[in-house]
Parts: sequence; structure tokens; C-alpha cells
Amino acid sequence: MYRKVLLLIVFILYLILSLLPFETLNISKPRIVTVEVKGEVENECVIELPLGSCFDDLLKHIELKDDADISFFSLSETLYNREIIVIPKKTVNELKISLNSATLNELMLLPGIGEVTANRIIEYRKEHSFHSIEEIKNINGIGDKRFEKIKQYLTI
Repeated sequence: MYRKVLLLIVFILYLILSLLPFETLNISKPRIVTVEVKGEVENECVIELPLGSCFDDLLKHIELKDDADISFFSLSETLYNREIIVIPKKTVNELKISLNSATLNELMLLPGIGEVTANRIIEYRKEHSFHSIEEIKNINGIGDKRFEKIKQYLTI
């Protein structure tokens, strides 16, 4: 008899608990997302961020290498728990990049050339036409070392 009553009580409790919203049960939801970052970053790592964080928030916690390409990511993209983010390397087509006509995005494909330097190249060419690829060294931020890394991709 006691067994039947106990079984009935357990069944009623199960029904009540199954009808309650998840929040009412006071079961803690994860308040963080854990994201693994690999690829073109200075240090591959696992980062914990607040729930609802986006790719832009992640960028504030990692250091990208010079040739990292984040153009495939949306800054507002929501991060998910246990997500693995692989930052790819910038690639340059087999075609050469013309100093006199390349767009901002094309110039940013060059190794070690970010948005600021690409804009400097564009501003420079508005007043001076490039007559040789070596003239790119006239741009602030491009010296002999950087020129050696990019000269194979350049044309006039």
C-alpha cells in the first residue's frame, strides 16, 4: 500500500516538474561561451566570453598575425559554445596586384598590408602614378623588409 502511494507521489511530482518552465526549476544556464581559436593568431587558445558575445568581442581578446584574413567573418556573428574558429591566412591570386589600379581590398591581400597602409597607397597614387614597384617604399610603413615580402605580388 505504501509502495503504491509513494509511486503515485513520485509520478505527480514528475508531472508537476515537467510542466514547469526551465527557469522555474532554477537550473543554471551557462552564462559563458567557450570558443577555441586557431589559425593565423599569435597564440592559439580557448577563450571564455559572456553569453551572447559576437566575433567583434572575440577580436578584442586575441592578437592576429599580419597575414590573418578575417574578411570571411561578420563582426556581428554570434559565437556559440564549444565553437572552433579558424582564422585563415590571406591569399593572393596568381594574378599580380596593380599598384595603380588595385582596390582597397585587393591591396589588403598583400602580406603585412592592412587597411591603414592600403589607404596610404591609394592616397599616394592619387597624386603620383607608380612607375616602378620599388616606389611603394615611398609609402609610410613600407620599408625594405616589407617590400621584400610583397614585391612578388606587385605590378604597375
